[in-house]
Amino acid sequence: MSLIHRSALPTALARVSLGLDGAPKYEFQIDNTATFNFTKDWLPISKPDALHIGSLATVIEPGAGELFEWAKSLGTKVIYDPNVRPSVIADKDKYRRAVKKWIEIATIVKISDEDMKWLECGQVDDYLELGPSLVVLTHGASGITGYKADGEISVPGLRIGLVDTVGAGDTVGAVLAEGLIRHGLKSLVTEKLLEVLTRAARAAAITCSRAGANPPSAKELDL
Repeated sequence: MSLIHRSALPTALARVSLGLDGAPKYEFQIDNTATFNFTKDWLPISKPDALHIGSLATVIEPGAGELFEWAKSLGTKVIYDPNVRPSVIADKDKYRRAVKKWIEIATIVKISDEDMKWLECGQVDDYLELGPSLVVLTHGASGITGYKADGEISVPGLRIGLVDTVGAGDTVGAVLAEGLIRHGLKSLVTEKLLEVLTRAARAAAITCSRAGANPPSAKELDL
């Protein structure tokens, strides 16, 4: 409760509609809302084991600038997912600038092949040169690839009865955060990477087999 940000402004609203292929379309009501209108005085000062962050919070001001300075000051491992929303910000140059500076402070970058294509800001090797130890690229139903300085590891997607894809990318990010905390960075990017990516692919498949952003619990994955 101590971390609740209270404001007289309403919360931002997101509307999600699904196409016949289960792919979501997003509409956002952001103007004059409290969601991205805060200062670092509200943010916690304790150092977490890891920070998972991304999407519109990292590009919409004034909150984005506050978040960036706060994230840098924590001195912790950052998992960053651009989770691009062109329907909100169509300016690719603005998006690229924001993405680049977050990649520069990230330990792990998780990005979809669709987002990478839309951004048009280089290849995975260019991302790695900016500083992350691991770049995880998701390919939808085709699986996931983890890239690191000394090579790459790919895992296939799982065949499922698709309901919708809402939350699939966030599910992959959650499993990466779990793997980072459980195994540590060195083990995650070496002997544990195949295991963690396989777990992430399975978790995302379960999410896609259910309605809404409804990821599996750790207990479900451990069965």
